[in-house]
Amino acid sequence: MSSGGAVDPDLAILGVRQAGRVLNHGMFALIPKAATGWSSTKPRAIAEPRLEAWAARRLGDPTSIIVSDVGGERHTLAEAGYAALDLVFTDDVETLERDLRSAIPALVDLPLAAVRGADWPKDARPILGAAALAGSLRSLVAGAKSVTPQDLVRSGVAPHRRFDTDELLGRCDGVLDALGAVLDGGAATISAIDPETLAVKEAAVASVAAAVRGLGGFGVPLVPDAQIPANVAWAWGAWQAASSRLRHARETLRVLRDPERDLAASIQETLDACEAVAEGILGDGFIMVPLLVSGGTPDSFVEALTDPAMTTQPARAQVNAFVRDHATVNAGVARLAEAQLLGSALGVPIGLTVVQLTERNDAGTAAPGTDRWLAGPLPDDVPWPATSASHLVLELVGDIGDFADPFAGITFDGWSETLPFQPDPRAFDPAAPDNPLRAARATTGLAIHANQASARAPQVVVSAVSPDGQRWTTDSVVKTVLAAIDLAKARMVTLEHTPGDAAILPAIYVKSPWLQVRKGFDFSELATRSWEVDAIPFLTEVK
Repeated sequence: MSSGGAVDPDLAILGVRQAGRVLNHGMFALIPKAATGWSSTKPRAIAEPRLEAWAARRLGDPTSIIVSDVGGERHTLAEAGYAALDLVFTDDVETLERDLRSAIPALVDLPLAAVRGADWPKDARPILGAAALAGSLRSLVAGAKSVTPQDLVRSGVAPHRRFDTDELLGRCDGVLDALGAVLDGGAATISAIDPETLAVKEAAVASVAAAVRGLGGFGVPLVPDAQIPANVAWAWGAWQAASSRLRHARETLRVLRDPERDLAASIQETLDACEAVAEGILGDGFIMVPLLVSGGTPDSFVEALTDPAMTTQPARAQVNAFVRDHATVNAGVARLAEAQLLGSALGVPIGLTVVQLTERNDAGTAAPGTDRWLAGPLPDDVPWPATSASHLVLELVGDIGDFADPFAGITFDGWSETLPFQPDPRAFDPAAPDNPLRAARATTGLAIHANQASARAPQVVVSAVSPDGQRWTTDSVVKTVLAAIDLAKARMVTLEHTPGDAAILPAIYVKSPWLQVRKGFDFSELATRSWEVDAIPFLTEVK
């Protein structure tokens, strides 16, 4: 295997006699319906008020984000009238600078703040630092998806909530109406531009810029020609592009609302259509997050959140360590870890809460094994839950009590983990016979990946045949392994473990990289010497 040769997919060693226990993990942000952000009137905030509230909490107070501070003249981001999502979905620093100078005329040519000023308030941070955090949030959103009703229950349990598609469609209509109003307001000015020359008199340049200024909030690029102000091709192109976006979006919703379409697929079609409208109008990576409303049945998620079976919430350091560890292998968790790190560095730390969806009896009492942190250490003397369980790491935008009402959520990552075999509650029944699984775990399997020429086996794989032709027993396996260890010691040892003259017996050993007080055996010397082979038995076979 270490040579990089192909591995037989049917190797018996990959078989698992005992199944492992599965623990489902999810990392979400949940936002109550009533949560608010920096703005409720900007296009992105109209389309996605819950996402706006999440971004605002992540970025902090806009009055604490210093845009410029030169000669005692200080300007904050609050002066720009931004929505938090406007900062998150700004493409680059050049675009941000151009938009800020347009929104805050007093900036003129003042440089943007890049580092903290010595006399700034404790919670103040520079705009370029906030922009870096916003960039990490954009990556986080672009790789996320909406929380579904099934995400909020254990595997195999029917969902307790449902999507509010009417509210979602209403928001789509709202952002399309807002775009239509901007286009209608500038239609007369844009239509007066000569389509052949795309130029106007200098006196009309300001009115053309005003006619399309509102399109910037929808993510439409507005880049005037500073060298030739009378060239308004940029404005004409922006208006035409926005008009095309609007036509396509309205057609998408028209088809969606066709009364003859298949109602059985209506929910998923609605979600897909709204997602297409959002990206078409507001740019790539923008997502729509539907509200999750009660289905009229007891909500196990709200119960787990407000009355957790877990007796003690894991320490913040433990949760952060869990996120960092899984960030090394899960892309979504890595994006979350980056946002956590940048937020903390800029003075806007975001705490995470652990919620576990586990079984309870009819009285609501936690079942055996469900009152501890399942993603933490696995004790030998505590049973594993008898039914499925989910471990959720949540960012709650609001108080715990807010989630009894409708809320929305975004999923950053999710995966299922197969744990080493854990004894279930029956193994701890006082009437049960003595069970060795109470104090031991069985390995669930061995994964081998050796499909590259540079692959090296990280551990030794022993292939053994029953020494007496009979079925294996615990005693015969142990004896076989110990015999293999003895042979390994005899056949391959390091120099520091080979005393005196025994350094040449046996001839196969590895040179120590950390202990070179004596010269080791060099196999290249064999080519310069003549010698005769004299077979000798293995050391373990010498009586």
